[in-house]
Amino acid sequence: MNRRTTAVTVGLVLAAAIALPTAGSASAARPAGPEPTATSTATATAPVTGRPTARPTVTRGVRVPQLVVAGTLTAVDTAGNRITVAVHGGRDKLQRGQDVVVALTSATVLRQDGAVVTPADLRVGGHVSVRCTRAADGSLTATRVTVETGEDSPTSSPTSSPTRSPDVTRG
Repeated sequence: MNRRTTAVTVGLVLAAAIALPTAGSASAARPAGPEPTATSTATATAPVTGRPTARPTVTRGVRVPQLVVAGTLTAVDTAGNRITVAVHGGRDKLQRGQDVVVALTSATVLRQDGAVVTPADLRVGGHVSVRCTRAADGSLTATRVTVETGEDSPTSSPTSSPTRSPDVTRG
């Protein structure tokens, strides 16, 4: 046999040894309790390994695929909690060149120029990147909206402009 066949054979033997308990461990791992009687032989003859027979079920949140829509923010409807994006990019090529309406929720994170904002603070005309989910009916719900207006965020106090030092000539 070559090395690969030997490795596969050894792996299968080890997997079988782990999966099948030995007779000695079955009796040692039997839980303490009433001894089986003659009338309950069907349940008493089943080997008890001390391990669960099936893997435990792990419940996790349902993973919803994320969709990214990128483009220009064209409208903000604060009363209806939605924004409109003129799509320029993203993975869904069918949306490019169209206006897409995206719903906002209370869990939606809104950022504009790096600061967390409310829907009323969003500026139309900025570049927007929206991470959202698509419902079965095709509607989009935003989980994160990032707007870059291209302007610097205002500072709390104005900064002085640097002064130019006079040129020193060497003689």
